[in-house]
Amino acid sequence: MINNTETLANAPRILKTRADWYRALGIGEAAGTQLFSLSGDLLNPGLYELPMGTRLEELVFVHGGGMLDGRAFKAVFAGGPSSTRLTARMPVMCRSSSPCPCDLR
Repeated sequence: MINNTETLANAPRILKTRADWYRALGIGEAAGTQLFSLSGDLLNPGLYELPMGTRLEELVFVHGGGMLDGRAFKAVFAGGPSSTRLTARMPVMCRSSSPCPCDLR
């Protein structure tokens, strides 16, 4: 049984080009890339492959294009139904310079 097809899909390239190549795709100490699915009241919903360590703010407001006119950011479900939600009131989503990597494992 394969639990993580994303890891399986990356394995041949990692084996061919070595682990250092894959590590270099991430930001800071985060290695590789991750698929992020954006949906809801965003200008650019979709599936994005981004470096691990990408800030959550960048994911939502840059790649996702921000909120549709008249809509306010309320929350993000990071990691699916077993994960907690991150709300606009939490410091992790403030639009400041504080780091907020998306590798919320």
